[in-house]
Amino acid sequence: MIKPPYFIAEEEKFSRLLAGLESTIRSSVRLPMVPFQDPFKVRGFEEFDWAMSGEFWSALQALASQSGDHELVLCVLDPDPASYFKAQFGYYSWATLPATLSSNDYWDFLNSAPVESPADSVLANAQVVVFTVPSRQWIVWGERESGLCVLAALHGDQSPAWNDLEWIAALHPTQEWKAFASEIAEQFGSPPTPDS
Repeated sequence: MIKPPYFIAEEEKFSRLLAGLESTIRSSVRLPMVPFQDPFKVRGFEEFDWAMSGEFWSALQALASQSGDHELVLCVLDPDPASYFKAQFGYYSWATLPATLSSNDYWDFLNSAPVESPADSVLANAQVVVFTVPSRQWIVWGERESGLCVLAALHGDQSPAWNDLEWIAALHPTQEWKAFASEIAEQFGSPPTPDS
């Protein structure tokens, strides 16, 4: 099988990255529960679809620059990187990306897929994605089902102008979404907005 650029095939590297990642997140948790370990603090929210676009790359580059990192790590947690992706395609759905990539290169990466299964690109198939850096100064957790990404960081200076909890409540006018937004506000330590 041909491995597209940046994806990880080596079990030792995957195991090392997994151990580091599990010291920062709770990989089995899903929103509205808080997926981050202490001492990470939530700094903002964005749309999942934005993270799956070329435009998002500049936000990741800015975060990496602030933390002094020269590469970023993208980890697809669902579908399972080992029991599904590695077993089917011979490499993990995790990648180390140089911070110097262009937004077009990032877009091409998101669209790259196993030759025999175009539907398994990160863009098309990733349900839960984590973006982080080797220094582990910040983490972005994204979920397709909720449509949200959450930025958490160790330091407030790594806080770009992302949205707050009130933004989540205003995203969709349905009662179901308002209940979900209220649960997020409760879990993430802020009171629900008056309209929820």
